[in-house]
Amino acid sequence: MITHARTHKARFLGYDIWTRQADTWHTKGKRSLNGSIALGVPPENVNARCRKYLRKQNKPLIRNDLIRTSDHNIVASYGAEYRGYVQYYQMAGNISWLNKLRYVMERSMMSTLAAKYRRPPWVMRNRYQTTVVTPHGKRRCFEATQRTPNGTVFTARFGGIPLRRRKHARLIDGAWPTRRGTQLIARLTAGICELCDAHDGITVHHVTRLADLNRYSPAATPPWVQAMRDSRRKTLIVCARCHGDIHQQPHTQ
Repeated sequence: MITHARTHKARFLGYDIWTRQADTWHTKGKRSLNGSIALGVPPENVNARCRKYLRKQNKPLIRNDLIRTSDHNIVASYGAEYRGYVQYYQMAGNISWLNKLRYVMERSMMSTLAAKYRRPPWVMRNRYQTTVVTPHGKRRCFEATQRTPNGTVFTARFGGIPLRRRKHARLIDGAWPTRRGTQLIARLTAGICELCDAHDGITVHHVTRLADLNRYSPAATPPWVQAMRDSRRKTLIVCARCHGDIHQQPHTQ
């Protein structure tokens, strides 16, 4: 139990813990704040998470592992990671500090979409920006929709979460969300060929190792090889026609 952690904060489960002191804070004529325990987001943790979405000279990171996926998958990946950070620190009194992380992640997401379509980031921001109604009022967010071949529509959202402290929230300790993860199922569910954007006969083409792609010379590199090199993946979601073209081409160049 911490009783006098005022100047030197303790660290437990990723939270800063200290006792509060405010002689001017009164409730029913009594100093009700003194000696109570406070939980906070460590500033160094926020800065460390921000650096994961930045490259040199503090420029936003363009995630090449997401460029070849759908817009829905890009927004969903960033949205899931941001929700994980917010939900973990929902008991912190200074949870609003995560606004910095949201801003950095938003720039990285827009830069990734901009690199995919070769458009300025502000064009992508205007395309996906919307507002959502929350119990604490309207919040700005970004949404991308995806329609599957059977007509089902999925919506991915980034942001739109009120950064308000939840005093009685249940904290489930676990691993931090990572940037990279298995996205093969999401890419298959999208039902879109990553070479020609067709929707018929979607299947997966894969290679044993990424090093096998180096057998093709730069002057005669097939489009499917270049696509796998750019995304640094051993799998490629293709339609039946593109898959047939890949196997008809010679395997050595």
